[in-house]
Amino acid sequence: MIRNIFINKKFVGYSKERYILPSFMILGQSKCGTSSLVRYILMHRYILPPKIKENGWWNKQNIPPSYNSLVKYAKKYFPCTGKGCSNPACMSWVELVLNKIHQTEPVCRNWLKKNRKFYITFDSTATYLTQADPAIIHSVFPNIRFIVILRCPIRRAFSHYKMHIRFGRKVMTFDKEIEKEFKKLYRRHGKYISPSLYVYWLKKWSKIYSKKSILILFSEEMEKESITTTRLHNYLKPVFKHVGLDPSEIDHEGNKKPKKYNTSMTSYALPKDTDIKRLSEIFREPNKELALWLGRKLPEEWL
Repeated sequence: MIRNIFINKKFVGYSKERYILPSFMILGQSKCGTSSLVRYILMHRYILPPKIKENGWWNKQNIPPSYNSLVKYAKKYFPCTGKGCSNPACMSWVELVLNKIHQTEPVCRNWLKKNRKFYITFDSTATYLTQADPAIIHSVFPNIRFIVILRCPIRRAFSHYKMHIRFGRKVMTFDKEIEKEFKKLYRRHGKYISPSLYVYWLKKWSKIYSKKSILILFSEEMEKESITTTRLHNYLKPVFKHVGLDPSEIDHEGNKKPKKYNTSMTSYALPKDTDIKRLSEIFREPNKELALWLGRKLPEEWL
């Protein structure tokens, strides 16, 4: 018999199982460092990894999901801490690399039965910011917290383009892709410019959820603060507080240099100067609006 504790508590499942529902979501943005952020967040001893990163479940929900659908969502994508559940909890990490071969790098964390009521988990899908419907998520999780990590929109757009080349997709030259998308920008969702119009998407979410529920990070700042674990832990303190956890409950390795998971966010190859100039014109006003919405200056690395 399914225990009816889905909305008001963290767990859902059958009598011997305790499937943990997400306490927070990483909404994106794609090519902004969500992979590194996920691994850094899992340094906290009371955060268990979801079974899959980028499950994309909420992108497919056009109406509020039924209770049975939510139970399936919990069982398919999130860990459990009941009898018969796997320990450690592991996340399947599948990525395409340069030779186009899928690599699976599991990310695991052990859990203790005596502490199982303290564990939380999360849903991380880098396209939620632009493709999921916040109103539908609110119908199920009205008090959930969100994290969004942003990156210089020009670097993000070009990185997205380079990823498509790496995946073997047919693309035109970058300048032609930009102009093609720009002509249709206000009629359809694009791949390079549209996802980088951060303020548009954040305002959409803040119509449903309060701004306080959405923590904004910048990949350029995260990269700077990941020089040592001590600096990284200090950087992550507001993140853990945002999701309701004690920042001190983190695996600490002193001044040991953390493992780097992504190519440098700031030294990644840039497009041609003419493309940078064109994109700077496109992003100038949205970036000004973003700074006003955030109430802070944007990172100096933004072009």
